[in-house]
Amino acid sequence: MSAQRTGQTVHSQLTRWRQDGTLKRLHDALREHTREKAGREHEPSAAVIDSQTARATGVGGPGRGFDAGRKTFGRKRHLLVDVSGLILLAYIHTVSLHDTVGARQMVEAAPTAVLPRLELVWADGAYTGPFTTWLNQARGWRIEVPFHRQRQAWRYGLEEKLKGFRSCHGASSVC
Repeated sequence: MSAQRTGQTVHSQLTRWRQDGTLKRLHDALREHTREKAGREHEPSAAVIDSQTARATGVGGPGRGFDAGRKTFGRKRHLLVDVSGLILLAYIHTVSLHDTVGARQMVEAAPTAVLPRLELVWADGAYTGPFTTWLNQARGWRIEVPFHRQRQAWRYGLEEKLKGFRSCHGASSVC
């Protein structure tokens, strides 16, 4: 069998698995197994949500947009991961959508029975406001934005504002 034919066979099989839900079931089973091996429950009770912008090629399409703040064309991927970094939900959309809109679309796309134990979602400040209220009403998930007091001490005159990296063990190391 030629390499071209093998590639087509693999691609067609993976496409079938994606369409009939086999890949999702495999992913979920592997995630649950990994959590169990780590001594955790099958389903997480806490997660982290964030997005990442990926620059796109010059080829257009419905999933490509323009982020005026970063002055880039591309797509944005939203991820909801457990505390170990294992993916719970993923969603790709145009970069021109605000983080809260993309996150809401990601949550809405998932069936309500998904992640029954989830209670707490850690996020950055972009996910506050009406999204927090909606998420609590829609799924019962509470958003918490971590506040790093030590990184903010300079704001209150408790220490001098840091400039760049601090060297700990010599000229080339960073702490």
